[in-house]
Amino acid sequence: MPINHDPLQKAFETIRDVEVPSEQQKEKMLHIVLAQAHQNETTLREKIGRFVSLYPWRVAFGISSLQAVAFTLIFGTRYTNIFLSFFGG
Repeated sequence: MPINHDPLQKAFETIRDVEVPSEQQKEKMLHIVLAQAHQNETTLREKIGRFVSLYPWRVAFGISSLQAVAFTLIFGTRYTNIFLSFFGG
């Protein structure tokens, strides 16, 4: 039975062999993933601080909205009228 020495088949076998990571590479990848997972453990306070520093306009808008709703509920339409009178309304 003749041996098939097809150059394309050899090339594809070589590519397939190169794609597969070695055991040493697998161990290194596992250590990197575990180290990054350990670093990403954050507390609620750190998450909130990161959110405030990344999106300060969202936090300011949210606080302003809550303040407007709360004061309108407490003082009624007088609060809204006083607020609008400062801006010429």
